Amino acid sequence: MDDAEQVIFYRHARPRSFTKLQNWLNIGQEGKCKKSWKVLDDVLAEYICQKRKEVNKLNQELVSVDGVDILTSYRTEKESIGLKCDDKFLRETALNMMTAAKDTTSTALTWFTWLVSKHPIVENKIIEELE
Repeated sequence: MDDAEQVIFYRHARPRSFTKLQNWLNIGQEGKCKKSWKVLDDVLAEYICQKRKEVNKLNQELVSVDGVDILTSYRTEKESIGLKCDDKFLRETALNMMTAAKDTTSTALTWFTWLVSKHPIVENKIIEELE
């Protein structure tokens, strides 16, 4: 997760052509990011597979949501209305939750600082206000 955040930052700080070259050659920050996402995707896929086996083994309807994880809740809700809940949807949902929950304040402050540094007029107004 930290690698992905770092890569996203560098994508905005470096020339786009440099990022595309790293991505194409699978090197540097972009190569590191691809490897990190692959590991995370594999871990989530394994977890979802185990969860499916566990729920199928019990072969019970989950009446109460107490003690049920979010992936099982998504699966049972979607299937209760007749929609198929595929692994890709569950992986992406879990990944979004993990990404959104991690270091949101520090990420927001980092982006704020970077944006202010790119706009000197705004920076001067903030300094004036603080004085």
